[in-house]
Amino acid sequence: WELAAIQALNGAAEWNFTGLGIYTDICVRIIGATFGSGATCYLRVSIDNGANYLSSSGDYVQVQGNGTPNNDTELEFYTTPATAARAGEIIITGVNLTTPPKFARSNFFSTDGVLLRYMPTTSAINAVRVLNSGAVNFTGGTAYVLGRR
Repeated sequence: WELAAIQALNGAAEWNFTGLGIYTDICVRIIGATFGSGATCYLRVSIDNGANYLSSSGDYVQVQGNGTPNNDTELEFYTTPATAARAGEIIITGVNLTTPPKFARSNFFSTDGVLLRYMPTTSAINAVRVLNSGAVNFTGGTAYVLGRR
């Protein structure tokens, strides 16, 4: 793994990380994320280097423990909205492939009843956006984006 970007999370509701098309896998770590009002950290991906981010129901799929798929509009770093500092990690594999799906894993996925998440896009992923459920500004924390070639 190599460090692709580091960003202090303060004063904006979302942060974009582009130019990630050189990697086969992407890892995004959020450490100490805080908000003025309760929110959950989300991640969305882009297939056009940040011009647009996938945000429609079905762009992300959660597979429950019983095998049932559920459509979603993003990936979550953690599940409970909070103002206190939170951390999370999402790893997406095969981002440079033009065949679906791209699989995602996180530190909490095994405790929320979801065993697997994936993005069924046939395009390569080359950017990610860190955002939150409350559309409020982050008040603290750091995002680390790592890539693996």
